[in-house]
Amino acid sequence: MASFVSALDPTVVSEDHCQDSETSLDLGALLAKSLAATPTACALRYRGSDLPRGKLLKAARAVARRLMQEKIAPGEPVVIQIEHSFDLVIALCGVLMAGGAAVPVDPALSEDRTRAILSDIDPRLALSLPEGQAQISVDTYERPRRSCPGLAFVVYTSGSSGGPKGVQISQRSYVQRLQHIVSANPADLSDVDLIWTPSSFIGMLDEVFFPLLQGIPAVIADPAPRKDPRAFADLVARERITTFRITPSLLDVFLSPATAERLRGVRAIFCSGEVMPTDVQQKVHNLTPANLISFYGATEAPGVAFHVYERTKPFLKSTICAPQPFADIRILDANGKETSIGLTGEIWIGGLAVAQGYWGKPALTAEKFVQKSGARWYRTGDQGRQLGTGEIEVLGRTDLSEVKILGVRVSLPEIREALLSINGIRDAWVSAVFTASSADPVLVAHCILENGLDFDGEGIRATLARCLPTAAMPLFVVRHERFELTANGKLDVQGLANHAAKVIEGSRDLDQKSDASVSISLSSEANVLLPVVIEVAEEILKVDGLVSHDDFFLRGGNSLLAVQFALLLSEKIRVELASTLIFNAGTFGEIAEMIADGRGVIASPVRLLRAGKRDEPPLFTVNSTGNYVQFAKHSQLDCAVYNLNIFALTNDLIDKLDTVELDELARRLADCIQETYPTGPWRLMAFCQDGCLAVEIARILQARHETPASLFLIDTFFLDHKPSLSMWAMRAIDLGPPYYLRKLINKFRRSPIKSDTKTIEQSAALIGKSKNDGRLHRRFMELFMTYRPSVFNGKVTLFISREWRRVKLDCVRELAGDGLVIKDLPGLHDTLFTSKNIPVLASAVRDALNYPSARG
Repeated sequence: MASFVSALDPTVVSEDHCQDSETSLDLGALLAKSLAATPTACALRYRGSDLPRGKLLKAARAVARRLMQEKIAPGEPVVIQIEHSFDLVIALCGVLMAGGAAVPVDPALSEDRTRAILSDIDPRLALSLPEGQAQISVDTYERPRRSCPGLAFVVYTSGSSGGPKGVQISQRSYVQRLQHIVSANPADLSDVDLIWTPSSFIGMLDEVFFPLLQGIPAVIADPAPRKDPRAFADLVARERITTFRITPSLLDVFLSPATAERLRGVRAIFCSGEVMPTDVQQKVHNLTPANLISFYGATEAPGVAFHVYERTKPFLKSTICAPQPFADIRILDANGKETSIGLTGEIWIGGLAVAQGYWGKPALTAEKFVQKSGARWYRTGDQGRQLGTGEIEVLGRTDLSEVKILGVRVSLPEIREALLSINGIRDAWVSAVFTASSADPVLVAHCILENGLDFDGEGIRATLARCLPTAAMPLFVVRHERFELTANGKLDVQGLANHAAKVIEGSRDLDQKSDASVSISLSSEANVLLPVVIEVAEEILKVDGLVSHDDFFLRGGNSLLAVQFALLLSEKIRVELASTLIFNAGTFGEIAEMIADGRGVIASPVRLLRAGKRDEPPLFTVNSTGNYVQFAKHSQLDCAVYNLNIFALTNDLIDKLDTVELDELARRLADCIQETYPTGPWRLMAFCQDGCLAVEIARILQARHETPASLFLIDTFFLDHKPSLSMWAMRAIDLGPPYYLRKLINKFRRSPIKSDTKTIEQSAALIGKSKNDGRLHRRFMELFMTYRPSVFNGKVTLFISREWRRVKLDCVRELAGDGLVIKDLPGLHDTLFTSKNIPVLASAVRDALNYPSARG
C-alpha cells in the first residue's frame, strides 16, 4: 500500500494537471500519484458501497478536465456545495488536480450564512450535485478569472453570523503539515478512518486527505451519526472504524456504557476545539482501549500542538500540549515581548502551518497575521504560558469577545452585528454568562429598540435563527431603555453581564414560584415516569428543584445536553429513547407523557446480527414478530446478517397505524436496506406471514436499480394454506398420533408464570409502545390475509416444515415460476426457531445460499 511519504516524489505529475508547480508541494499531484499506485484498493466506503482508489482517481480527473475546459486559473477558488458522499471527495480531489483552490461550503448552513459566504468569496466556478442528478454539476458565473498561485483551500471559520472570514490555506502549508504528521505517525494498513465532520470545518479536510495519502480506506458517514450516539456506535462497529476525530463535548455524549462495547475496535481518538475535561479522559480510559490524543490550534494554524493522554499518568485539568516540530509557539506580553517561563501572555503561532490570511480582508489579516523578527506569526487571542518542560498550557481567551459553545468558536461581536441588522433595534450587546449547570456559557442578548416599537423577544430570536448557528443563539433577549455607562464613560459591560445573570436566575425563580398555580394533567404511566425524568434532568443540568412544567432548554439545556439527557434516561428506565424526544417535547411533563404514549421509545429498523465479508452480499431477515439472533449465531455464513424490524416504523406511522398499506411498509424498509447496502444484489429471508413483506421489499429494490434480488421464504404460502380433508388425512399420516397428542396436552397445560424483571418505570415506558406496536401488527395481519402476490422476477427458495409438506403451492409457484426452489425442513412450524432446531434451519439456509439456482 502506498504511503504518504512514498508519494512525495517531485518527478511525477498528475496526468491531467496543467498548472506549473513544485510537485512535491502540490496536493493534487500527490493525490493522483498515491491513488494510481494502488488502483484496486478501497479508497472510500459510503452506505455499504466501496469506491476503489482507481475509480476515485478517474472520477476526480473527469471533474478536473471539466474545470480546465472553463479555463480555471492557478489557485482560483471553486465553491463546493455537496453533502457528505463519494461526490464530495471526488469534487475536492478534482479541484486540486485542476490546480484550483477548494472552498467547501456545508449544505446544512442557514440560507443567510451561505449567502454571506458566497457573497464574500464571489466565485466564478462552483460544484454542486442537484437533486436527482447523478453527475457533479460545474456551475459558472459571470466573474473575472482570479489567479491565486499556491492557494489550496479557503475555509470559512465557525464564526457566528454575517461577516464570514475565509482562511486562505496554501499548498505548501497544508502539504508540509501533512508530511510531518503522517511521517511521524504512519498508519497501520488495517486502519479504517472516518469522514464525518461538517465540511465547514477544517477537520473535514484532514479526514479526507490523511487516509487518501496514507493508502487506508475511510468511511463517509451520513449526518445521522452526528446526532445519535447509538447510530454512531453502530457505524463504527459495522464498518470496523479504528480512528476518528471529535470534539471533547461530543465525545462526552457519544461515549457511554451503552455504546462502549461497539467502540472496542477503535485504536485512536483525536480531539480538538476545546479543553479536555478530566471525566472525558477517564471515560475513554475506562471504556475503550483507544489512545486519546488532543490537538491545539485554529483554522488559521491547525494542529500545531498535541498531547497524548497516557493511562498511567494523572488526568489533566487544563490544556497542556507540546508544539509540533513544524510549529513555533511563543507566549508574548501586551508589548509584544516574550514572557518568562510560567508567566501568562498571548499565544502566537509561527511556522509552516500558519495560513496566508483572510480572503478579501487585508486589514483583519494585518491585525491577526503579524510580521515579527523576519517571520510571520498568527495571534490566536488565547492566553497561555510556557512550562519548564517546553509544553504550553492554554488558559482561555485574552478577552470575552469569543467563547466556545458546543465546540464551536462563537464571536459575540458578530452576534451583535446580527442583532443590529434587524429592523427596529437601535443598539445591542451580548453577554456570555457562565452558570453552575453547564461548562458552556449562556448567551443573553440586550437590545434597545427604536422609539414606539413593541418588544418581541421570540420574534427577534426567530430572525436570528435564520442567520446564526445553534451554538450562537441567545437563550434570552432582554429589552433596555438605555445602556448604563461606567464612571469614565464606557459601556458598563459588567453591569450588563450581572443583569443577564439575574435574568437567567429570575427565569428559574419564576418557574418555581408559579409551580403551585400550574396544573398539568398526566396519565398514570407518565406520573410514574416523571420523577425519573426530573431526577435525570437535574443530574444533567446540575440544578435542583425542577418541576413538571419546566422547559429543558430554558433551564440551561443545549443540543448536546439533550442527547446526553436522552441517553442517561434510556439507561435509567432500561428503554431505548429517541434523542429527538427532548427537542419535540417542551416540558419535563410532556417528555414523560411522550414516553408513556410510546412516541419517544425507538427501535432500530436495521440491526447487525452477524458481521461478514464485505465482498459478500448480506442477508436481510424480515420480521414482524420474532427475531433472528440465534439464527445468525448458528448460521456460520460468510455474509453479514441484518434484521429488519417493522416495529421500528411505529412512531413514524403513528397517525395511520390502522390504515397503512403494505407498499408503504415495504418502501420504508427498502429505504433502510439501501442506506445499509445500496447497490445490491439483495438477499431477503422471511418466516410465515412476513414473506409478503419480503416479496414487496425485493420488488421495490429491483425496480429501483434493476439489480436481482433473492428470496428465502420459510413456511410462506400466502392464501393457499387452506387445508382440505385429503390434506388433513395425509398430514395425519405424516406426523403420526404423537404429534396430535402433544398438541392436545399443550392446549390444556397451564403456561408457567414468567418472572417479570421489568422495573415499574420500564413497564410504564413500554406500555404505550406495545399498544402502538399491537395496532401495527393487527393491521399487518389484515394486509397479509388479503395479499395476493404477482409474478416476482427473481429466485425464490421455499423451505417447508414437516407439518406443511402437503400444502398446495399454486400461489407460490405463480409468484416464482421457474425460479422456485423447494427445500424440506425436518422440524415443525412452531419449533423452527427453538434452540434445538435453529442449527438445522441455519444449515439449510447456508446450503441454499451456496446453491447455484437460488443465487441472485
